[in-house]
Amino acid sequence: MPDPNILMDMEKAVNFIGKSVLSQKKIGVFGDYDVDGGTSSALLYRFFNMIGIECFVHIPDRFTEGYGPNIEAFLKLQKMGAECLITVDCGSSASQVIKEAKTYGISTVILDHHLTYSATEGAEATVNPNRSDDISGLNYLTAAGVCFLFCVALTRFLSINNYFSEKIEKPNLMSLLDLVALGTVCDVAPLVDLNRAFVAQGLKIMEKASNIGLHHLANVGQITGKFSSYHCGFVLGPRINAGGRVGLSATGFKLLTTDCPVTAKELSQTLNHYNQERRTIEEQVKHDVLEQIERENLNKNLVIIASNTSWHTGVVGIVASRVKEIYNKPCFILGSDDGVILKGSGRSITGVNIGDAVKKALEKEYILSGGGHHAAAGLSVCLEKLPLLQLFLNEFLAHDIQKYGGYKIIKIDSMLTIQAANHDFLCLIEKLAPFGQGNPTPILCIENAKITYTQIIADKHIKLRFNDGQQSLNAICFNAINTPLDRILLQKNNVIDIVGTLKQDNYHTGNGVQFIIDDARQSLKV
Repeated sequence: MPDPNILMDMEKAVNFIGKSVLSQKKIGVFGDYDVDGGTSSALLYRFFNMIGIECFVHIPDRFTEGYGPNIEAFLKLQKMGAECLITVDCGSSASQVIKEAKTYGISTVILDHHLTYSATEGAEATVNPNRSDDISGLNYLTAAGVCFLFCVALTRFLSINNYFSEKIEKPNLMSLLDLVALGTVCDVAPLVDLNRAFVAQGLKIMEKASNIGLHHLANVGQITGKFSSYHCGFVLGPRINAGGRVGLSATGFKLLTTDCPVTAKELSQTLNHYNQERRTIEEQVKHDVLEQIERENLNKNLVIIASNTSWHTGVVGIVASRVKEIYNKPCFILGSDDGVILKGSGRSITGVNIGDAVKKALEKEYILSGGGHHAAAGLSVCLEKLPLLQLFLNEFLAHDIQKYGGYKIIKIDSMLTIQAANHDFLCLIEKLAPFGQGNPTPILCIENAKITYTQIIADKHIKLRFNDGQQSLNAICFNAINTPLDRILLQKNNVIDIVGTLKQDNYHTGNGVQFIIDDARQSLKV
């Protein structure tokens, strides 16, 4: 755990907010509508409540307000009683709004992690490990991580100034790590160093079910057994995100901050419904995007840009992730809320920084707004400037794409036999957890696996069983139907080589594990 003050402007931020707390001023928080923004906002809301300070939070609507601060929301928070504001997971590039807010007597502190060159003009402090002048070495932190360090530093400031007493106890900051873990995993931050510690400890807090909202969401998501980073990234996160994508943006925040079991249950069910709706919309947009890419040969570009004013902007980021995986190229998928301005998200491959590219495109006025980091970015652009943006991105990212693109390579960590694919071995693997970006689940390869059983599940997945003559192994390959994989996986008695990961099998008998297939080929040794 580093001293939080190694972050540029942390001391300024703590001094400013700390003096406000000592004066019992009310605090306003403006957060982003994704999981990192929601968990960061919830963390600060809970923290300020712990220390007896009233806190008001605004989560913007993705469609009517868009990303980042806006003066209307700031004034709304001021009207509610907030005397100073904190922006979380946004604000670094919002100097115009923050300077305007100052004319209304609104002072702002920024807690962010998106790429930026320097302090934000007009802000009291800009705490952002991805400032070009920040030398903390903590640039891997998410906004949730930055907010936690801010709470640590502010608690120290308040202790020094004798704020805590029998009436206001010193807050138990460890109890907030479940929120930090969730934000860190869902923002696909590398699980190294401090992030690794945040997630490892946060998962333990999550299992205690002290956050009633997360507890009910886990029930809706049918999580059984120990919590893992997988549950954060693929069960809890998508449901919290769904509010911002197809429903009310603040729903996830409300769930994370309620202490009422009835409200928690209702909000969990609402988010689950939003998530089902999101999946339906996402599948349709994905189908249309892939059809456009093939029809117009868009994959011939170094950077794929697909756009349509009818596409739902709440799902374009997820679709961009799918397209990036299929073509192994950086891509931007753009929709529209008003039929005039295109808005969307980009996803990139390893080694290609699209956050930098979007910042440069904004400087050259090819786009109206935008920002992001290495792996993901967002932007808005006028329809007529789309060809210019395409040419610019192709040129700006050409060197890195040619260096890191091409064939998709799967790095295999170890060969494995079917006999060795057992519960004891899985327990050894799990000692390396938590897994995620920067510390991926070990990729294993089993050669000469004979298919003894195969079944199509839900019209898109393939369930299998393999045998080596002595031991059987259950396996599944998700979304394999209508891909090159289904031709070899659906042939009973076929002998193949499979690559993937070993997981706990909670649904079948046998050795207690199943193999999740990422890729397969006809065995070369038959």
